[in-house]
Amino acid sequence: MSMSYIENHQENSKNVDLNNIKRLEKKLLNANICIYTFILESDTKNITQLYSNCNSKIDLKKYISDNLTSDFSNRTIVHSIKNQLNVEVKMLISIRNIQYNNFIISFTEISDANEISESNIEGLISSIQIHEANILINQVIKSLNSFNNQFNTLLDFVDNSKKIAIPSINGMKMKKISSIRYCVADGNYTYVYYHDNTKDCITKPLSWFEKRLCICEEFIKIHKSHIINNMHISEIKDKNVIMNDGMIFRISVRRKSEFKKRHGIV
Repeated sequence: MSMSYIENHQENSKNVDLNNIKRLEKKLLNANICIYTFILESDTKNITQLYSNCNSKIDLKKYISDNLTSDFSNRTIVHSIKNQLNVEVKMLISIRNIQYNNFIISFTEISDANEISESNIEGLISSIQIHEANILINQVIKSLNSFNNQFNTLLDFVDNSKKIAIPSINGMKMKKISSIRYCVADGNYTYVYYHDNTKDCITKPLSWFEKRLCICEEFIKIHKSHIINNMHISEIKDKNVIMNDGMIFRISVRRKSEFKKRHGIV
């Protein structure tokens, strides 16, 4: 389905915004500033580090736990923290509520006391927020990818759980029920047609397949000689069903009522 002009414009604008965020973040990181970013869950007090571009000699998780979990408010602090060598490191600490009482906390080392001016701090805060926005965007993308993988795994599990054992020369072969387009009777034989345009000739009557397939919602017997998979129907024309491979089947008078009811045809 093609996108409308407005959707296209919105998609292009979104891409431009993301590119700008990445460009500004790169400019910030190229300034060789040490940045450490964490997520704090206020309910559980769980603290997770999301980013670090330097090896900190300060236990920042402990600092957050000891000093920042009693006041859940958006704020910016300039504070000196002693590292393992008992040397004070001046830091800008940005605390922001992002959603559902989850806080993003970033520590930025300030190496020069002359940098601590109102304009410099404001510029640094803006840069840090751009950096945090990119981290959060990547987190969302990662979560969506993880969800898609889990969802596809679930679909595969459900699909694989619905199989039919079809007789073959060497015994039985397992086929996904969803892969069957339709079955056509030929005396005591049945031709089974699959969605990949292959077919099997099985030494079983159509009634054998009816007992195994028509218990599934996807399949319906529309004629004494035909069982079809509803998911592969392309069109319904009066007494005929057109499948998505172009095959046309006639619906018998006896089965027309059931077919119409199944497909909500008045």
